[in-house]
Amino acid sequence: MTKVDASKYLVTIISDSMYDPADLDSLMIGDTLEIDPSLTPRDGDFVIVDFVTVELGEFKGVRKLVIRDGKHLLTWGNPAWTEAIELSDDAKIAGVVSMRSRSLLNDERLAPETEASHE
Repeated sequence: MTKVDASKYLVTIISDSMYDPADLDSLMIGDTLEIDPSLTPRDGDFVIVDFVTVELGEFKGVRKLVIRDGKHLLTWGNPAWTEAIELSDDAKIAGVVSMRSRSLLNDERLAPETEASHE
């Protein structure tokens, strides 16, 4: 984790839980996210969440916030991970993703085609 200023910090995605190959806005392994704890989370935002579980103890994770019928749900971007978690006392939104950067070299969907890719 790298501090950007007094409140913002950077994190790097290390799992495919937020990756959907059909969605260019999904988060990929290697993406760098700027987290701003001062922003108010809104429906559809990517957020960083502080979790406390019996199995894992305390940890942070990135999820998409969905507000539906007054409930705050945390969802994954990966279509294989379909269960949403309702925000509860065991999870607290610690910040909102305010910027994402991605190396085009790490994203085969966006990288320019080469002759080798036609073989």
